[in-house]
Amino acid sequence: MRREAERTWGPIDLTVKAAIITPTLSHFEVPMFRLASTLSGLDVRVLHTDLRDNAFYDKDYGRVIDWGEALRSGYPNTGYASMPEVATAVFDWSPDVVLQYGYFWRGALPLFARMRMRRIPVVHRGLLTPYKNTRHNPLITNTWRAVQPHLLRRFQGHHYGGSYSEGVLKAAGIPKEQRFFVPYSIDTPYFAARADAAEEIENAEQLKKVLGWAEDAPVVLFMCQQSWFKAPDVMLRVVAEAQKSLPNLKLLMAGSGQMTDELKAYAEAHLLAGSFHFPGYVSSKQTMPYYLAADLVMFPSRYDTWSRGVNEAMLARRPCIVSRIVPAAGGLVEDGENGYVVDGLEPEAFAARVLEFFRRPEGERKKMGQAARARAETFSYEAHADDLRRSFMDVVGAHSMMSEAR
Repeated sequence: MRREAERTWGPIDLTVKAAIITPTLSHFEVPMFRLASTLSGLDVRVLHTDLRDNAFYDKDYGRVIDWGEALRSGYPNTGYASMPEVATAVFDWSPDVVLQYGYFWRGALPLFARMRMRRIPVVHRGLLTPYKNTRHNPLITNTWRAVQPHLLRRFQGHHYGGSYSEGVLKAAGIPKEQRFFVPYSIDTPYFAARADAAEEIENAEQLKKVLGWAEDAPVVLFMCQQSWFKAPDVMLRVVAEAQKSLPNLKLLMAGSGQMTDELKAYAEAHLLAGSFHFPGYVSSKQTMPYYLAADLVMFPSRYDTWSRGVNEAMLARRPCIVSRIVPAAGGLVEDGENGYVVDGLEPEAFAARVLEFFRRPEGERKKMGQAARARAETFSYEAHADDLRRSFMDVVGAHSMMSEAR
């Protein structure tokens, strides 16, 4: 390696070879890969086992989905048929540091153990939350929770995306110098630009017109997978409750999933005629007209690892109502300032916040929307490029110093 820069821990010889290992390519994380590949002093390569096309069948959505993201363009990456092949490629390249996505996938722990045996420092990036995953067997969840602090301490660094994940790291005894704030974010420049694009604003207006909704009709939006843990059934009950006091309230119920048919049946039976619309699955990069057609976006999840639709909505200057269990409540959504955070899943509690928002003067609602946009921009990858860079550089530096001290 060559001497290139000064770090917080003193001089280091570098360009740093940084391998990013992930079993799947997330359309939310790909923008971070592109950013990392542009940072000075870093030679970044992403190694993965995701050999799917950009469009692929998803059993939870019950259909072929395409997020509208070119998952393998704009950064160095190679896909392999299996994790053993990834491991071989990693060790052949001999990186200075590895960023590993999670540890709850087949082969993750053996690979991590092999990297540590070879004295390669490993940074962990995973969606940590203090709440238990209601989608998993409770016995498995409780066992992992008992083991988790010990495992987290074996990594040499950690990304955290908000106060929930940082809290998990603090509870596990991870020191401050090993924690790096690299948000759980999205393609912020894209969504910010689309939120201001004249054609998207026109598309939103046209959407309401086609549905026969008045231009000033209050609209709430659900933009999530229609599966139990995202609580789409709670969403419909919230709207039914709110319509008792606000009968012109409209609902955009975007998404698809295992519950879609029963949700449509419930809406027909309990919501006011003509007050709701199920547009089906909407590709991530095509969501902006729906955000702009709505005034308020809701995420009443029973469990979530972040819910990055919150980032998208807030960039569109749309305040969000989230359940306390949604980790975006830990730093992104500030109750009463740029959105609302609700404890529990009682429809009445959510409906009360819906009514509170629409009873605010228009100027106050717009001010809340502007605050949402500003906060979402601070949760971008770009705003924390230095933290991303330091998560590699500082870990390599600390590892080098420890090796020299031995």
